[in-house]
Order: sequence, then structure tokens, then C-alpha cells
Amino acid sequence: MKFLFKLAVFLLIPLLGRSQELPEENYEHILSYHSDIYVQKNCHVKVVETILVYAEGVNIQRGIFLELPTSYLYKGGNVHVGFELQSVRRDGRPEPYHTEFMSNGIKIYAGDANVFLPAGYYTYEFTYDVSHVLHFDEKFDELYWNVNGNGWEFTIDSLSANVYYPEGAELVQYKGYTGKYGYTGSSYQADSIEG
Repeated sequence: MKFLFKLAVFLLIPLLGRSQELPEENYEHILSYHSDIYVQKNCHVKVVETILVYAEGVNIQRGIFLELPTSYLYKGGNVHVGFELQSVRRDGRPEPYHTEFMSNGIKIYAGDANVFLPAGYYTYEFTYDVSHVLHFDEKFDELYWNVNGNGWEFTIDSLSANVYYPEGAELVQYKGYTGKYGYTGSSYQADSIEG
């Protein structure tokens, strides 16, 4: 069976472009935010988010958190997303975490409540599986994905994503949007790479 996907990746970048006059060490922020998004043949999507932060113990004291919506309105209906957290890592090692349910999703806290992080650079990796995020049409199937979410209080220096679709699928079209939720900015670059 041949899969056709229209991929629209939301690149919502809050506060991007903070003054470059400040050295990285002078404020807490996200240096890079990267997502690898794997569309599976079973219609699930595996996501690996890698987030490099600089922490000073101000807002990033024990770790960071990630918010994921698992319920949202789409085309007049309510969509419920299946979610399974597979791993949370810091600097390549398993990291303690806990989750909290929100009214529209889940919040994942990475870090140990008894450990304060010294000032420095930390790389967090969240791996999870979601279902019910593909939208099916007679002509093509669609994936809409908000790469970095809407709730970050930090500047983000660099944001990127790779979207992989199943063998045998054909990319029909892609589109990205940048800015706050609902904005349709086009400050991004995208390429389709064979294989």
C-alpha cells in the first residue's frame, strides 16, 4: 500500500531573536531545540525531542518540563491523542521524571526534586509515541505538528525538525508556520531529502 502524506509542521518560535549582544552564559535559554518525527506504518508517530539548555538556577533549577496537548479541537471536532512516554534522558543518561495531567494534555517534568543543577549546559531528550495525530483524506494523509509548543518562557536560539515518513510513502506537499499560536509566519527553511 502506498501512503501519501501532506506534512505541515508548525514551527512556533516564542521570543526568538533575543539580542545577540548578550553572551550565552548571561541568561538561561534554549540553545537548540530539535525534533525527529517518525511517521510509522501503523499510523503512530514516534517523536524524539532533543533540547540543549543553559541553566543558571533561576528558572532551570532541577530540570525542565515539556507540555504536550493530548486533546484539541480540529475541524469542529475534539481529537484525543494517544500518548506513551518511552524515555527521558539528560546528557545521554536516564533522568528521573514525573508527569502531571493538565486539562488538555500532559506535563512531563525532567529532573530530581532533591538535586539542584549547577550552572551549565544540559541536553535533555524526550522520546514518546503518539497516535491519532494523522488526518486521513481521499487524496492524501496529513501530519500537522507543533514542533516546540507554545509555553516556553525562554528564548530559543535554534529550532529544527526532521520528519521521516514510512518506506513507500510519497511526500505530496509541506508547509511550515512560525510565530505565536495562530500566526502564519514563514521564517523557516525546508528541504525534501531523498530517502
